[in-house]
Amino acid sequence: MKITTRAVGAMVALAAIPLTALPAQAVPSGHGCQRGFDLVSVGYVLSQATPGFQDAIKAEDVNADNLLCFKLLPSAVPLFEPTFLYYDNTKPI
Repeated sequence: MKITTRAVGAMVALAAIPLTALPAQAVPSGHGCQRGFDLVSVGYVLSQATPGFQDAIKAEDVNADNLLCFKLLPSAVPLFEPTFLYYDNTKPI
């Protein structure tokens, strides 16, 4: 039971890290990309994507500035090849 409790505690702690990360490319309004994310064009994200996700990626660019925050995950995360995270650069950080 202790191992399970510690594992759950570790997962909760790891899940909180992105919420507490300092902004890497913040603008004065408090928007931008968190540490570890790069500010890239929508086209770049599309070039990394598996076919069929184009509309979802384009829809994430809510302010239509053609920029998204992007992070390539290690290949040890076996979801897609490559696996990455992205979000609009106007999300509050």
